[in-house]
Amino acid sequence: MKKIFSLIASLALFALLSAGFAESFNLNPVETHALFRIKRANTSFLFGRFDELSGSLSYDVENPEASSIEFLALTESVSTGIENPDNDFDAARRDGHLRSPDFFDAAQFPTLSFVSKSVAATDDPNILEVTGDLTIHGVTNEVTVMVEKTGEGQDQQGNAMVGFYTEFNINRSDYGMTNLEQLAGDEVLIMISLLGMAQ
Repeated sequence: MKKIFSLIASLALFALLSAGFAESFNLNPVETHALFRIKRANTSFLFGRFDELSGSLSYDVENPEASSIEFLALTESVSTGIENPDNDFDAARRDGHLRSPDFFDAAQFPTLSFVSKSVAATDDPNILEVTGDLTIHGVTNEVTVMVEKTGEGQDQQGNAMVGFYTEFNINRSDYGMTNLEQLAGDEVLIMISLLGMAQ
């Protein structure tokens, strides 16, 4: 009887160890990037980024459904290029306008965020289907995006790292940002590259 119990316990332990687990990571704010692209005055594309980012993720390679992600950017940190006061396209002036009530209204809505609700595996082991709440300008919409695992490894201290990338389109009007459509298009391409560092 003791041998049978010991065998069952050993099998249970093996199954537990083989099942994998979700490892927790903090987003590296220096190597994590959130960029956007929008058409300017129906001519060229304007690219911008957010410089102050934070967040965390958990990732289970054996059971992707147990993974999750939380991501936050400060709207005050929006940046669109090089400052040049003598140029009509001076980024500092443009960034100030983007922070104003005409666009992000950073004073009233200081953050934008994404919080996952579910993660699903796909036929490609490096592609995950992630559904979550995207909040911009105080408006929350559910979005589903395809996320690519770009790699994993270790830093110089031997700590685990993992990278992910996604890009997807939204309409800014879906988030209550409808001002000055003649200056900025409605469709926005969002590009996010994440580097997670093991906690």
